[in-house]
Amino acid sequence: MVSPRPAVAAGPVRVMHFNICGAICNKGVVAKDGEGNDIVDDTRSRITAIKPAIVTLNEVCVGQFNRLKSLLNGGGWTMNGAFRAQRSDGRCRGGSGFGDAIFTARSINGQKVIPLPNAGEHRAILCVWTSAGGSSLLACVLHIVTDNPLKSLQVAAAAPLAARAAAATWRQ
Repeated sequence: MVSPRPAVAAGPVRVMHFNICGAICNKGVVAKDGEGNDIVDDTRSRITAIKPAIVTLNEVCVGQFNRLKSLLNGGGWTMNGAFRAQRSDGRCRGGSGFGDAIFTARSINGQKVIPLPNAGEHRAILCVWTSAGGSSLLACVLHIVTDNPLKSLQVAAAAPLAARAAAATWRQ
C-alpha cells in the first residue's frame, strides 16, 4: 500500500518565530528608542507589518498571549491562537502560565501536545492543525533549553513525533 502524500501548498506560507522571553529576561520591554517598547506591542507591530500565516512564540506569559491575541483581533491582522504552559512563573503578570504559543491567520481545526522526555519543566511540542497556502498544515512550536541534560533526547524525539502527527493529518 502506498502512503498518502501531503498536499502541496498552493503558494508560499509566511512563518514568523519569536522568543520573546516573556516578562522574565526583559521585564516586558524591548531595547529600542521611542514609543512601542512594550514586548507585546512590538510583537503585534511586527506581525501586522509582515502579515504571516503562522507565528510561533517561545517564553511567553499567558497574560501576554491573551493581550497579543486581543490586539491582533482588534485590527491590522486577525489571528487565532493556542497557548501551552510549560510551567508556572510568578514573574508573569495576568496569570502565571509560561510557555509556547502558535498564532495562525486561518482557523485552528485541532490542537495537539506531544510530550517529550522531561525532568523538571514539562517540555513538549505544541501543534495546531490549520490551513495556509491553500492546504492543510500542521504548525508546531518547541522550545529546548541548551543546558537541559535531556536536550539531545528531546531533540532526537521531536522530529519523528512531529512527523507522525503530520502524517495523521494527511490521512484525515
